[in-house]
Amino acid sequence: MMDLIIDLTKLSFTAPRRAAERLLAQSLDRRTIFGLFLITVCLSVVAIYLTGGPTPGELRSDFPMISSPIRLAIMILAVTTLSAFGIQTAGRIVGGQADFDRIMVIMAWQQWLQFLMQCVLGIFMVVAVPIALVLQFAVLWFSFWIFFNMIRVAHVFDGILKSIFSVLVGSFMGIFALGVLTMVIVGA
Repeated sequence: MMDLIIDLTKLSFTAPRRAAERLLAQSLDRRTIFGLFLITVCLSVVAIYLTGGPTPGELRSDFPMISSPIRLAIMILAVTTLSAFGIQTAGRIVGGQADFDRIMVIMAWQQWLQFLMQCVLGIFMVVAVPIALVLQFAVLWFSFWIFFNMIRVAHVFDGILKSIFSVLVGSFMGIFALGVLTMVIVGA
């Protein structure tokens, strides 16, 4: 299993569509998918807080959802799950074929890749801050490229533009849904 994770990780950075094909070919059940997702979210939150937290201390009071690691993990879990529904729905509007489980596998795997990239950036933040700042932008665009290509495979799109549309519209739908749920629950 560890060999598969290492191989898929390497392949994700060099050939994300082939990595997505191999990942989706594993036919993981929903319990395994959400287990992977939960582990990767927890690892990401630990990495975020080990590198100084999501925001400077004085801003945390303005953003109560990121004031603690548990709250941040819950927010990431909620946004990502709702975005997965949105990406599935938006993708189907433009002819995609992915179901929720296929999108969640990609989302969980992307979270794993994000964790790895956060670790690399964290090392650069300690060693050379200016390089880390430049690398953040490169990592952001690189992770988008990986994600768009993996969603393209999950939805069986013939081009990347439909994938970009699905991710942007679906993510907006997920964030909007979380905002509405938060207002209903909190009573803003």
